[in-house]
Amino acid sequence: MGTVKGDIKLFDSLGKIAKTNLPAMGSAIKGIDVTSDGKWLIATTDKYLLLINTEIKSDPECRTGFEKSFAKTEKPKAKRLQLRPEHLTLMEHDVNFTPARFNTGEHAMERTIITSTGPFVITWNFRRVKQGKLYDYQIKRYSDNIVADNFRFGQDKSIIVTLPHDVTLTKKTHLSTPTKSVLSPSKRPTTRSSNNIVKSFGD
Repeated sequence: MGTVKGDIKLFDSLGKIAKTNLPAMGSAIKGIDVTSDGKWLIATTDKYLLLINTEIKSDPECRTGFEKSFAKTEKPKAKRLQLRPEHLTLMEHDVNFTPARFNTGEHAMERTIITSTGPFVITWNFRRVKQGKLYDYQIKRYSDNIVADNFRFGQDKSIIVTLPHDVTLTKKTHLSTPTKSVLSPSKRPTTRSSNNIVKSFGD
């Protein structure tokens, strides 16, 4: 659970006191997603994402903060994911991230983190972020502001993007490294029609 004060609380079940209380790390938390093994969580604020490893390193049973409280001396440190200042200048956009998510699915391994802001959908490589490459993201601009985004269930190769008047499916490979041509407001790529998305889901 995330709070408007920026605190994050980890519970092992409903109706009980939180096992872990992580102190406020900045802005209000507007969304949280967790890997299937409970070892990582991604929290969303308006301007940045917080990736947190919930494993308790000193615990011989390899439990997480959902199962046991962290010692005061080993509270986890968050990795902050945000956009580069030079990219924000090119985007001419005030960032307001939608709740970030991991790709998910039965027996699927989390490989990618996805979010969006305004007309931009953005992904981070989960493995590379864990290695400390926090600015290694890819991006795609749409012709309208994005309402919601998520991966197609069971894999991370296809992304479902909801626009105000359309729903479209795009491949992750269609996102690219941020450049002036990709980020510029003057470049407005067209999106696929709703009819095509229905056909794609049937394939």
